[in-house]
Amino acid sequence: MEHYKLLIVPLLMMMALGLSACAPKEGSPPQSWIDSPQKGAQIQVGETIMVISHTYADAGVGEVLLTVNGQAYSRDAFSDVSKDFDIMHQKWTPTEAGDYLLQVRPYDAQGRAGRTDAIAVNVVAHIAEATTAPAQPSPTTLPPSATATSEPTTTPTPSPTNTPIPPTNTPIPPTATPIPPTPTPIPPTATPIPPTNTPAPTSTPVDVTAPPAPIPMVPADGLTISCRSEQMLAWLPVNDPSGIAGYYLLVEQEIKKGNWGKLDNWGPIHDKQFMLRVNCGVHYRWKVRAKDGAGNTGNWSEFSYFTVNLN
Repeated sequence: MEHYKLLIVPLLMMMALGLSACAPKEGSPPQSWIDSPQKGAQIQVGETIMVISHTYADAGVGEVLLTVNGQAYSRDAFSDVSKDFDIMHQKWTPTEAGDYLLQVRPYDAQGRAGRTDAIAVNVVAHIAEATTAPAQPSPTTLPPSATATSEPTTTPTPSPTNTPIPPTNTPIPPTATPIPPTPTPIPPTATPIPPTNTPAPTSTPVDVTAPPAPIPMVPADGLTISCRSEQMLAWLPVNDPSGIAGYYLLVEQEIKKGNWGKLDNWGPIHDKQFMLRVNCGVHYRWKVRAKDGAGNTGNWSEFSYFTVNLN
């Protein structure tokens, strides 16, 4: 009997260790992502811009550190550390032209640092307005005078005559018949030339390309959160030449292990986040897609999973 006890005690210890290894982790590091400016944006030297970012922290949002080319620039705290999702505005004024890397790093209310998000922007000097030089008049060359070097013409003086010319006694009668005016106008013979500088009509290209799929961000994929009645779902917004008309959201819940059922769908959503009503002790998964201004609907994102604890 004592022999069996010696075998059972190590077995129970191994089972306890295995259960503790499978227990869910307490929260996850905070996350931030930059909403503005966009990647590759061009900014003028001396122009103050607003770096806008969102932060999610399961333990409550704390601070955001803004770095420029690896150097700390501004560290700002959130006004309400009880929130797990909030927006941050930080000003930055570049003083020199060049390429810059902007990074934001979040800290939660307990001081834990999270993953950074980064974008590259280009700073250029002020562009001077182009000035157009006034057109110089072309010199006009006058043709040389044909008679510039010719001698003046001498009018011969008539020789006097000794025989006087008797006056004419018969007056010259006027012409009896006047010349009538031409009754028929002469039609113009020149045909007007139509203008040639009329621009040809151009057709506007039709946008037939669908927007890319958004990326789910909040809550983090696979995250287990404390019991609550609402949970914010947030995703990275996408761009399209025709603009984004809205986002469409699909949420499912696990009915039994491995079996998912549709909870509901929403859209169009004219924002990059949605407040979802949840129940404690339920596993959820969700995905999102975008529709552009030309009516093209993009692909769904990958499913993102999260769990709401019972306590």
